Amino acid sequence: MSIYAKKLQKMLQHEPFHQLLPVTEYLKEDKVFILEEPAIAAMIICQPTAGCSDEIRNSFNTIYKSEFPEGATLQAQLVCTPDIEDFLFGYRAVRGNRMKNSDQEQCEALSKTIHDFFRSGTAEPINNSGFKFKNFEFWFTIKYPIKEAVPTNKEIDELNEMVNQTVSRLSIFSPIIASDRDYYRRMRVLFNMYDEDGWRTKPQHVEKEFRTQPLAQLLLAPGKRVEVQRDGVSFHDHNDEEVMFVKPMSIMEMPENMFYGQMLNLIGDWQQGADGLFEPFILTLNIVMPNQNKAKSSFFKKRTFITNQAQGPLLKFVDKLGFQKEDYDAIDRELTQDNAKLIKYSMQMTLFSKTRKQALKFAERVTGFYSRLNVRVLPDNHFALPFFLGALPFGLHKLFIQYSQRFQDGTSTLATFLTPHMASWKGNTAYSTFMMASRLGQVVNLDFFNTSTNYNIYCAATSGAGKSFFTGYLVNNMLGAGIYKHPNPDVAKHMTASPDDGSQVFIVDVGRSYEGLAAQYENAKFLVFGRDFKYSMNPFPNVVDMFGQDGEANMIRTILKAMACPSGIVTDFQNAELLSILQEVWTDKGNQATITDVANICLNHADEEMVRFGKQLKPFTDGGVYGQFFSNKYPPVDYDSRLIVCELEELKSDPHLQVVVLMSLVVSIQKQMYLSGTDKRKMLIVDEGWQYLKDEGSEAAILKFFAEFLETGWRRFRKVNAAGALVTQSVMDAYESSAGRAIIANSAWLLLMRQNDEAIDKLEAEKAYAGSPSDFSLLRSLKTVKPKPGVSDEAYSEVFVRFEGQKQVCRLYTDRKLQLILTTQPDEKAIRQRYMDTGLTMIEAINKMYEDEVASQTRRRAS
Repeated sequence: MSIYAKKLQKMLQHEPFHQLLPVTEYLKEDKVFILEEPAIAAMIICQPTAGCSDEIRNSFNTIYKSEFPEGATLQAQLVCTPDIEDFLFGYRAVRGNRMKNSDQEQCEALSKTIHDFFRSGTAEPINNSGFKFKNFEFWFTIKYPIKEAVPTNKEIDELNEMVNQTVSRLSIFSPIIASDRDYYRRMRVLFNMYDEDGWRTKPQHVEKEFRTQPLAQLLLAPGKRVEVQRDGVSFHDHNDEEVMFVKPMSIMEMPENMFYGQMLNLIGDWQQGADGLFEPFILTLNIVMPNQNKAKSSFFKKRTFITNQAQGPLLKFVDKLGFQKEDYDAIDRELTQDNAKLIKYSMQMTLFSKTRKQALKFAERVTGFYSRLNVRVLPDNHFALPFFLGALPFGLHKLFIQYSQRFQDGTSTLATFLTPHMASWKGNTAYSTFMMASRLGQVVNLDFFNTSTNYNIYCAATSGAGKSFFTGYLVNNMLGAGIYKHPNPDVAKHMTASPDDGSQVFIVDVGRSYEGLAAQYENAKFLVFGRDFKYSMNPFPNVVDMFGQDGEANMIRTILKAMACPSGIVTDFQNAELLSILQEVWTDKGNQATITDVANICLNHADEEMVRFGKQLKPFTDGGVYGQFFSNKYPPVDYDSRLIVCELEELKSDPHLQVVVLMSLVVSIQKQMYLSGTDKRKMLIVDEGWQYLKDEGSEAAILKFFAEFLETGWRRFRKVNAAGALVTQSVMDAYESSAGRAIIANSAWLLLMRQNDEAIDKLEAEKAYAGSPSDFSLLRSLKTVKPKPGVSDEAYSEVFVRFEGQKQVCRLYTDRKLQLILTTQPDEKAIRQRYMDTGLTMIEAINKMYEDEVASQTRRRAS
């Protein structure tokens, strides 16, 4: 070799980071990784559970009691990363070309605002509290030592048998056995967490394999280097700027008396939402499986020694002996009574921050947070790199186990209690129409139409809790999302399809809360139902099927009863005879029938009861006080718009007319839902619904008819791919009325926002809601933090979501511009209107308001 070549070789020689990673090869057919040790291993990727149960506990007990070869290692890891790209892909896939004309631009702008807000919120805090969006996964790795560098078929079969058994026992976690592509993606995220390109440009499921180089060489982005420091591991980019700092910590002590499920507390304050661990991390339980015979023999010798010492005079001078005896006695009970296995275990907390300064600050936060939970953590200074490597999947090397001085004796029973498998519920879909976050930061993806029962929603929120804002956010998301899923929304050729299948939304409101929302869209109507209303509310033209299997005769009959009998008194004879009269009218005139036709037949009826009923219908017939609303003089309402807001504020002074109009509205809306087919989703939102659920008071009688009517409608919605959403103020509005209870029973979704303490106390005392003590504690903890421009940028509404057995507090976060679009604050609405009166569009007015707030904050800081 020439002198030049030798010098060049010396200059280029270094110890690359990938040489410290254990994976050498992957056997695709067997789904097994070959490691340097030598060893073989498998990685199971799971979704964390939102809580614990006896079923889960028994599953882990069974796994940890299984027969493992001597030296086998297990890692149970709760992994928190910013990788929400799969969620965002699903969000994009059901958007794009869902509306027409300028409305499409509006939908696209709103969707992009929400999408980009969530994506940027994974890299930078969204507010002063440090809150970030994230994704939790539960990784379970199993590693078997082997005799040679290349495993035998027998060794592979033994590992696969254990892996398959474990997957079966973890079925509740939706487990998948990781491929090299799955491993590659997750390690790329861990090693390049704060990059703006790379893994952030594509979702997990489209990640490709690169097999021209060994797998370990592909994990750190090109141009990066790793520098080991005294208190952590620093990652530098090609400009030699620090782009990530990893801080390893060891959990040295857990609370003396633990209960199963307590590990959830280590992730953040899920109970109150007052504090959290918002930076990425890995919480790891490391387990080493010893030879059971040798381990038990050694254990019993130590126990005998400690027991003898603890009975002598030495105990007076060494208190530690007494505690050691208690620990050994506890382990002995688990071995003899529970048939537990002996293990060696350690626990680690590995923190990933953007800079060393942020990492040390995060470590202080973790230390303080854990201290309040009686958990002691120790920074792993001077030994940072081995601890970081040991916390990676397959990273438990025998030398690390030997020299780390972190492993303690324990049992398989203890391992179950220490397994960090809990985080947050992620929602019910991969194609989100509605994104929120848990208190722990987990992105929650919801699709109200992805259920096994109905699609209906019951929502309650006290005044000021943000229900109108929440509803506006829901409406915008529904309008911009469709049924068709773009196969690849990031490739232009796949976006040529124009499904135009954004949802159609109908809102019935009292109070003009949604006038601004309707003004945003060209294809929207804001209909004010008052004395000057020039449309017919005659229900007959809107009947599609009067007497069929799903006929509307009962709904029309209920409207007639509400018209004629506001006192609620209808005899059995009148109730039965009305159906016969309806049949006669329908046979004779069909959709051209009117209330006058029904009244005339009643007036000519042989029975006095029906004559009286006909007279009571007179106000709604031609020439009657309300006749113009229900004749065929005016055309029916045209509901051929994507967003229709029906405002009943002007009828508030006449409750009788208001309820009848509302019932007729529902019939006409149902017709539109039926005629529009099932290629679009539809939603009817009845806001201020508490007014229609009264069981007491002067209006209670007529509202019983409406309750009966609405319950029937609630049951029918699913058949036309529609959902009903009833929004009230107090949760007791529903639980204290027969109509409300029926609606809740027929609503797959229960959404509860902040409530008065008295309402929750009553709900619990009367056992109206069959919740656990934890449920009521969460309900009492619900908060709404309103925007305070210039003071704090933290703003959110909390919602208790109950759906098919899942119960979780979710937070609705939005950026400031979207808050201004959906605002219900009078001052903000007035400012917005002033700008629009000058000729600005809604979006232009919002941008101007936002610029004004930023300028004001700048001046305030300068002063």
